[in-house]
Amino acid sequence: MGQCVTSCRGDSSFVRRPGKRPKVAREAKCNGEVSVSSNGPKRGLDSGRPHGPKRHSSCLGEMVGGVGGRCVGVGCPLGEADAEDSRLEQLFQRYRDEQQDVILSDGVERLCADLGLHPADFLVLAFAWKCNAATMCCFTRCEFFQGCRDLRADSIKSLRAKLPAVHGELRDDAAFRDLYCFAFQFALEANEGQRALPRATAAAMWRLVFVPHPPALLPRWLLFLDENPEGVRGVSRDTWQMFLNFAQAVEPDMSGYSEDEAWPSLFDAFAEWQFGKQRPEVPGVAGRKENEFLSTGVLTCSRNDDQAII
Repeated sequence: MGQCVTSCRGDSSFVRRPGKRPKVAREAKCNGEVSVSSNGPKRGLDSGRPHGPKRHSSCLGEMVGGVGGRCVGVGCPLGEADAEDSRLEQLFQRYRDEQQDVILSDGVERLCADLGLHPADFLVLAFAWKCNAATMCCFTRCEFFQGCRDLRADSIKSLRAKLPAVHGELRDDAAFRDLYCFAFQFALEANEGQRALPRATAAAMWRLVFVPHPPALLPRWLLFLDENPEGVRGVSRDTWQMFLNFAQAVEPDMSGYSEDEAWPSLFDAFAEWQFGKQRPEVPGVAGRKENEFLSTGVLTCSRNDDQAII
């Protein structure tokens, strides 16, 4: 299936997984507005609470009765009907690893195949978001149950029918921001102490997360990353979060950009590159680049590769 966006291991060691005029200080917030000091404007999607799935740092449930027991607790609320629990258990067991009580890369590949989805499909990321999955290539029992219950699905047929509805849910700005922030943490190798995404991983995730609503600036941004591999080695959490606001505020011709505003330094470098190049319009770059990455397997899954899947 090719290589993938970040490394994956088939074990149980997964954890949750930037002489000018003075600038106006900005503060990136994952689930609200971007606050601007002084009396400057505020730019953000929604200052209220995100409407997507609640994010938990871990599943607080526990197993009762070992394999086949119920998953209980905050992360995995019990269904009212035993029949639903039984159907979810059967579904989980279908993809569960033979040695561990989790779904690992092989099981995720089989799940994607049964859903008729490529592992790099946006809906696979959306399902991981619904599950509040801590890391790529792995669904714990609690995460899997949580995602299925959130979607009100307990079979492959119902999952296949319910997943496309996530596109409608993500028309809500707060829900999309929640998914966007989730994607950064999801792609991190936190168990390796990683605090920033490698350039290629970040670019692949930007292509993926913006599939429903790609901003006009995205093709230029991806081209900048592609042409500056040495200058852009990693993308911090602050840069990732602020790009959502940057892409809303700035047009491809850079109208809306001001050096007075304290964007992350990578955005200033992008502006200098853009102004220096004075590039003509490059329609379709985002789609072309996405196809190129998919054709070389950047967003696929295999335990034999150095990198991992969604």
